[in-house]
Amino acid sequence: MGDPDHINNNMTGPDPQPTERIRVPRKMGYHLITTLTTGLVGLLMGLWLAIFLLPNTALFHDSALGKYIEEHAQLAAREASEGIMSDVSKQLKAIEAQKAIIEETSDDPDMTVSEIVAQYKSSVVTIVTKIRDTESENEMRNFIGSGFILNRDGMIATNQHVIGGADTITVILADGREVSAKEINSDRDTDLAIIKIDNRISLPGIVTVGNSDTITVGEQVVAIGSPVSRNFAGTVTSGIISGKDRNVYIGDSVISYLQTDAAINEGNSGGPLFNARGEVIGINTAKMSDDVQGIGFAIPINILKEKLTYLSRVPLYTGFTAKDLNPEALEALNISNGVVVIAVDKLSPAEKAGLQEKDIILTFDGREILKTSQMNDIRERHDPGEKIRMEIKRGNDLLTLELELTARP
Repeated sequence: MGDPDHINNNMTGPDPQPTERIRVPRKMGYHLITTLTTGLVGLLMGLWLAIFLLPNTALFHDSALGKYIEEHAQLAAREASEGIMSDVSKQLKAIEAQKAIIEETSDDPDMTVSEIVAQYKSSVVTIVTKIRDTESENEMRNFIGSGFILNRDGMIATNQHVIGGADTITVILADGREVSAKEINSDRDTDLAIIKIDNRISLPGIVTVGNSDTITVGEQVVAIGSPVSRNFAGTVTSGIISGKDRNVYIGDSVISYLQTDAAINEGNSGGPLFNARGEVIGINTAKMSDDVQGIGFAIPINILKEKLTYLSRVPLYTGFTAKDLNPEALEALNISNGVVVIAVDKLSPAEKAGLQEKDIILTFDGREILKTSQMNDIRERHDPGEKIRMEIKRGNDLLTLELELTARP
């Protein structure tokens, strides 16, 4: 192999001429480096003065640029501060909202069955009624039920069917005392009634009323009452809520019951159904037939709460009895609504108003009537002495009567 310096990559022809180098004088190079260095140092000094020194001078603050920068810096700081405070405020509101939710949904500690009994058994009473035998007017029949004391005025809640038609009502308190009571008011459609004992009597206890809307299926409940006879007064049974919104028909009305597997027997009617916090959430009312076990029913306490204003005062008296008309009867009479009068008491407001049996009441206080329960609801909103206008159909005639309400005699 030859000398590498003479390899021409197999190219032919004369050797290429060597490239001529550009030379910079050494003195000129030093001057260039010095100039660049000085410029860089000057730039850095200028930046330092602009950033750290100049903003702190009075001259800069008084300049238009200084004022502009300061105003925008303050604005930016305020916006940032407001943004931070807004975020903090939102977080605090979220925390407060969560706290409120927790407080609303947090329940008081559940009580044991024995604790509920110890605290509230004294508020449960036995109710004994005497009703004249329909077959023999000289004989009286005894019936037993339960109830619970609502307040210090001696008001007691129970079922309408416990005291309905009673000649006398006797309340046996938890401590054994027997006192007479009188019916204040009752409502057949909801099977609820309020009776009252003398408020001068010292009461052994009163209940705490809960909210039946919040009860859940599977929740523990306790029933206290007097099943079968007064000898079993204060009997305690426990179980769970087996179901809700169980529609059961009573006559022409329907009640949405709570279902429980706590033992409910004859005599328990009108007694309280407690939840695990010792609050009354139902009024024990009925059971399935004797051959079916573990299925009892209670009226939700919220129905009583809705009716309490009406039930706590002596009812208004109209002096007539009416009955709903079925669709076939309405069609035969060629009317779309109305109820038929089946009885009018002598010397009653109804008789004085001119109402007669077989009259069809079309409107009551300006409202079209399809069911007797509608008239009862309207009557509840009036006071003694007020008058209600009625439109009636008597044969082929349409009449207008005016009925004056009075307190029940």
